[in-house]
Amino acid sequence: MNNNEKGFAQSDVEETFSAIKEHLSSLEPTQVLEVMANVFIWYGASMLKDRPSFSHVNQANLINILIEERKANGESLATAMIQQGLTIFAWLD
Repeated sequence: MNNNEKGFAQSDVEETFSAIKEHLSSLEPTQVLEVMANVFIWYGASMLKDRPSFSHVNQANLINILIEERKANGESLATAMIQQGLTIFAWLD
């Protein structure tokens, strides 16, 4: 049995993926995209070097947080994930 970096067995990852896939299959395509966008933004923000308090993150300041993070620390997986989430939301509108 293979373990990934966090110690999860591959079967745990596959089981989690299957459960998520099953839940998402009950949603409309636009709802799935909305869930994915939110997950990208949430997970990206959780990986930022200068993590903001999530209680202070909202639609009005998320772009400013993203810009400031890029200025301070450059492009990263965290900022790319946030940007992808925002791109999905823009497409949905």
